[in-house]
Amino acid sequence: MGQVLQGSATTTETVRRAIQARQESVRAAAKRYGISATTVQK
Repeated sequence: MGQVLQGSATTTETVRRAIQARQESVRAAAKRYGISATTVQK
């Protein structure tokens, strides 16, 4: 069964886990995943 995302979601569960485990800066993670720095910080 596929993953169901909220209508305006910009990240998947896999991306969220990768962001949480990151060793890079917020800015670098945002650029890597194509999302805003605010989203990374959340």
